[in-house]
Amino acid sequence: MNEKYKELPEINRMELFTVIPLAVITLFFGVYPRPFLDLISSTMNVIIDTVANMGGIAGLY
Repeated sequence: MNEKYKELPEINRMELFTVIPLAVITLFFGVYPRPFLDLISSTMNVIIDTVANMGGIAGLY
């Protein structure tokens, strides 16, 4: 371990209470992203259609 980090305290219960759910959600959506993608797909399709009708990405400039 780097010497400059030896004085830092170990993780406490409140930090674990915060980090563990975030890690679980991140792992879940990393392995099984379908629920998240289904949630945003309708909005993304509208954005894609709008950009395509403007002439693609070049139409944004």
